[in-house]
Amino acid sequence: METKNYLQIALLLLFCFELCRTKATFTVKPKEKLIMFVMPEHCFDTLINKHQISKECFTITLSKGLGMGIILGSVLVKVPQIIKILKSKSADGIAVSSFYPEILMSLLGCGYNIHFNHPFSTYGESAFLFIQNLILVFICWYYSKEVTSIYEIVSVVLSTTLLISLIALDLIPGKVYTFTAFVSLGLLLFARIPQIALNMRNRSTGQLSIITCFLNLAGSLARIYTTLREVSNDTLIISIRTIAASLNGILVLHFFVYKKDAGQQARIKKDT
Repeated sequence: METKNYLQIALLLLFCFELCRTKATFTVKPKEKLIMFVMPEHCFDTLINKHQISKECFTITLSKGLGMGIILGSVLVKVPQIIKILKSKSADGIAVSSFYPEILMSLLGCGYNIHFNHPFSTYGESAFLFIQNLILVFICWYYSKEVTSIYEIVSVVLSTTLLISLIALDLIPGKVYTFTAFVSLGLLLFARIPQIALNMRNRSTGQLSIITCFLNLAGSLARIYTTLREVSNDTLIISIRTIAASLNGILVLHFFVYKKDAGQQARIKKDT
């Protein structure tokens, strides 16, 4: 894919990202918004006026910096996977069902954090991941050898549209969000286990992109740190993100475990 196309994708995702975060920041003044994204206001004032920064301010600023880095990195985190499918015109070895709970988790993650006023730097990547997972679903439907039923397509599209509307209008109560956080744990397992099981059954990672899987792992590990620093009292979210990092680690490990088997399969295919 040409550089121009990369830029178009990035700009589209940035535009969608801006729409997703508007609700969380529309009441914040420009100066306060800038400080919120860089460091706490009292740390900012101490740094400017006294030219000093405490250990606490340093760690929280590092956490926010990591968080913003994760958000910026998430703009293209799944683009390598999208490109790999488009180039090969094949979705072989991709469990499209694994993207459905990821879409739901991304949306619920945005809604949960916005509703409970968590810092944007702790969840902003969810908007980008939602958009990219949605793109992956559509191209997997298109390139899959197995015909996707109309019922499945309509169900995914309608349920996604409905959930976006409920979140945008803030019609989901806080108690429901707390419950959905528990549900997210089940969705997380449902999102990763089918792909892990498929890899183990085929003894191959198929069309999975190692770049995307590695970025997912790196992002989830960094996200554990930022969550511990900024919302350490939310043990549920911390637990979910720890499990997510573990499952992402298993997928990355598969690329090394099944590398030899993949090479043998490629040679057999070439000989035949």
